[in-house]
Amino acid sequence: MSAAKKPRLRFNSEYFKLWKEVIFLLLLNVTKKPQSDGNGRILIVNPCLIGEFGASVPAIRDFIARHPKTPVDLVVTGAARPLAERIIGVERVYVTLSVYGRERAIAQENMTPPDGYEKIIALRMSPEAFALVKNVRAKALCTSFRFFLRYGLHLSFCLIRGKTPKQWRAVNFEMLGGVAGCAPPPDMHFGEMFAPTVQDYRVRGRIASFAQGEKTVIVHTGTPWVMKRFPNERWIDALRKIADSGPYRFIFIGTEGDRVDYTHIAERIDAPTLSLIGDINLAELMVVLDEGDYFIGIDSGPATLAHLVDIPSLIIFGPGPHMYLPYNPRDVFLDRSRGRGLSQMFFSSRRNSLIEKISADDVVGAFVDLVAKVGDDRAGPRRTLGPRARARAAR
Repeated sequence: MSAAKKPRLRFNSEYFKLWKEVIFLLLLNVTKKPQSDGNGRILIVNPCLIGEFGASVPAIRDFIARHPKTPVDLVVTGAARPLAERIIGVERVYVTLSVYGRERAIAQENMTPPDGYEKIIALRMSPEAFALVKNVRAKALCTSFRFFLRYGLHLSFCLIRGKTPKQWRAVNFEMLGGVAGCAPPPDMHFGEMFAPTVQDYRVRGRIASFAQGEKTVIVHTGTPWVMKRFPNERWIDALRKIADSGPYRFIFIGTEGDRVDYTHIAERIDAPTLSLIGDINLAELMVVLDEGDYFIGIDSGPATLAHLVDIPSLIIFGPGPHMYLPYNPRDVFLDRSRGRGLSQMFFSSRRNSLIEKISADDVVGAFVDLVAKVGDDRAGPRRTLGPRARARAAR
């Protein structure tokens, strides 16, 4: 009998690119000197992944609210641009690449901030972002360099001890001088952070036509890293059982690479499905999340945006540490890592996969718990896109 094949190891180099970010933050600190009398404007440099950007939005909006007379511009990735342009109080948005370089197909637009700012605040950095801002004169410069180093040590300690780390959204509040906390300020609802446009709201027609008065579940299955991937067959089993438990319709979201998985799953669950995969930008996605009744997905960028919208959510976590936990106690998450799993963030193997310790029945049971919590008045009101934001879009 031949020996069993060893599972093929793969290496995830993406997280090592963060060291490049630290280097360029330090380089910006060392090389950039005050060169302007200032013009009263502030430039926040924040090119990062969708989830990281979503976690930073409450702190950015809080910063703008605390400086109501100060014009604020942003530098973000091409994918984040539609959402950044909807943040209330942001005047101009410029595009560059993040250190991960995932956005190369959509970030080629040549956009250069004007020369001369009161202050440049560099929350995130990349080689392309450094090249963009190094020649922009500013009276003052503030970077996240020391916060990055301190947070890296904090994550290491949490991994060793199996503790839940401080959430990345809280660190963003610290970096921008706000009150550190794990949630937006109590009075800052989704509608107080974003002002979607009439164009963004047009996606509501597709959802209403599909839903036909039944409950809609927004589903996100995709991830570029295999160790955070929940198996398709378990998605099928879980969604079948959820569909059998009530009149639910499923709306799938994601990027172009998720279409194959969607087709495989949708053909096998015997329930109404709608694919918006690759069809909507992030601003439209926020409207979709706001219109939906529930969200189920893996730990990802859309999950972080679901927390912003405050749609009742079930999140499936892979290896730790977990920096993007829900901030509404009503929400439910499944985790078998106990805060550990660093090796699975960098190396893949089908043996001992933490996310595969979660069964389809675990997902179904967690969804039942979520539905029960939503029906409990003690869970508190949902933060929805309020009438003020809808009125702004109608104008």
